[in-house]
Amino acid sequence: MSLFRRTQPDDSPEPDFSEPEEQHDSGPPRTGPWDASDPRPDGPYLDLGGLQVPVPPGLKAHMDADPSGRVIRVRVEVAGSEVQLAPFAAPRTAGIWDEIREEIVEQIRADGGRADELDGPFGTEVAAKMVVHAEGKSGKRTVRFLGVDGPRWFLRGVVTGAATTDPAAAQVVEDLFAGCVVVRGESAMPPRDLLEMRLPNTEAAAEPEEPDFNPLVRGPEITEIR
Repeated sequence: MSLFRRTQPDDSPEPDFSEPEEQHDSGPPRTGPWDASDPRPDGPYLDLGGLQVPVPPGLKAHMDADPSGRVIRVRVEVAGSEVQLAPFAAPRTAGIWDEIREEIVEQIRADGGRADELDGPFGTEVAAKMVVHAEGKSGKRTVRFLGVDGPRWFLRGVVTGAATTDPAAAQVVEDLFAGCVVVRGESAMPPRDLLEMRLPNTEAAAEPEEPDFNPLVRGPEITEIR
């Protein structure tokens, strides 16, 4: 039995013996948050140093600082919701969100709250009901924890308010989170170290066209949830 047969002229195209191109599964298209080296949508952005935050209509933002004056997060109010944003250093070879997410879940449950890991627009997130204490009373607050691992960085978002239950508000907050740009820098940093942030220039913060935008003001210190 012959393994080959001769084809007639013009019967078929010439065989292609070139090596097939290697196929890569790149996953879903990247839509943010962005690395500083990525091409990304045009601004305006609030430039906070290690983090650049997009400016949707109606946004209000506040900077939280520790006792030494170091900025530890930015709190953004939009669409009846608040999202706390904080960028951290991460290893070059692996992300840290899986590990941090596990710690968040354990801590919330240990405090008597409820925490579930759910599929969200940025991968796995934590939907929680956290026990809170205020003025001698206890209650529970609904919170979403978002996390994205980037190249040598990790961005965390802690969402409260309407975006935890209302789809329209959630879309606004998710678009804001996705539009953030992390500026990691080249310096060596231990994993989980907070990237340096700073108060923006007041004139730069007021540049966006939206007339209802409020420049950043420093807010009260809030204990970091990690």
